[in-house]
Amino acid sequence: MEKICLDVFHDRETYPDSKFHKRKDLLKAILEEYWPLTQLLKCFGEKAKGRLTEHSNTGPDAVVHDEEIQYFVQITCADQSYKEALNREILSEGQLVFPEQNKVRDKKNNKIISEGRFLTTRKAKLKSQVLEVEAAINKKVRNFHNGTDYLLVYTNIHLSDMDIDYSWQEDLREKINNIQNMPYKKIYITHKQGVFITSSRPS
Repeated sequence: MEKICLDVFHDRETYPDSKFHKRKDLLKAILEEYWPLTQLLKCFGEKAKGRLTEHSNTGPDAVVHDEEIQYFVQITCADQSYKEALNREILSEGQLVFPEQNKVRDKKNNKIISEGRFLTTRKAKLKSQVLEVEAAINKKVRNFHNGTDYLLVYTNIHLSDMDIDYSWQEDLREKINNIQNMPYKKIYITHKQGVFITSSRPS
């Protein structure tokens, strides 16, 4: 599974930047579901197997087999806000993006307008990403599909918090614990350093 994803990521002739950033069809499925599933399977060990459910399925997005046990998984991305979609559109056109700026679309001419700051601190960036993850989890809790065991959240968190007075994992764990009527047994958060796991309710 990982090889398929990496082959797609590295084939920039078939999938140039203009297609890659728009995330449509196969690329969307690879980037937002198949790749996160490969990262989740690493948590279960070498004998674990996984697959995506049918495209038209209204329930869980994936099934994981861990030896004799089967788990149903919902997959979501925490970096798919309206602002990020506009950022990707700008990137697909080969233009420069300052990700910390706010983005809006001018309805009169359909152009994207950027405003606000160019830069931010590492702490502020991590805090904003935690809020994105929390929002993604809350959305999936509101739209929970019966029969789903785990929630897998794919993030773009790549910054370390080792040398600042803030732990994004502790902050996120606290926010998850405060979510009312949590239906998922566990939540897996993939990030650049690995996978962060939080038990959201007694099994």
